[in-house]
Amino acid sequence: MSIHAESAKAIRKELKKAYPTIKFSVTSQSYSGGNSVHVEWVDGPISDEVGKIAYKYQYGHFNGMEDIYENTNIRCDLPQVKYVQIRRTISEDILNQVFESLQQTHAYFDRVFSLDECNNSLNHHWSAWTAREYIHRVLVKLDLTNGYKEQCLEV
Repeated sequence: MSIHAESAKAIRKELKKAYPTIKFSVTSQSYSGGNSVHVEWVDGPISDEVGKIAYKYQYGHFNGMEDIYENTNIRCDLPQVKYVQIRRTISEDILNQVFESLQQTHAYFDRVFSLDECNNSLNHHWSAWTAREYIHRVLVKLDLTNGYKEQCLEV
């Protein structure tokens, strides 16, 4: 088994143990300049928490100031890759539920009729051009693993 496949397998195992109810997509690839693992999931834990598990499988980082890759996290006890990327998305179901709640409870949201409608009032009062932008900005800070409905509706 390749080192990037071993890294993906180890990350998948740790994530399943930490978040047994969340489905993660963990894929790996190899290319001429190195290798990588990509972790994606919907709702669930915040990116920082998943990063604590996943990023230890990355053996360094790119230093843009000097235009070099630096090996700063080499660990002999783990299979590591050059890059680990994580990506969390919020489900449309949750976005819509929060949007409907905001329309009833927050000023200026009652004037917005869809998640993606650009609205000057929202931008002026909530610093967001669309409801989707505002809701996403708030929800990325919330752990949606358990009891997400109540937590989201308190936005």
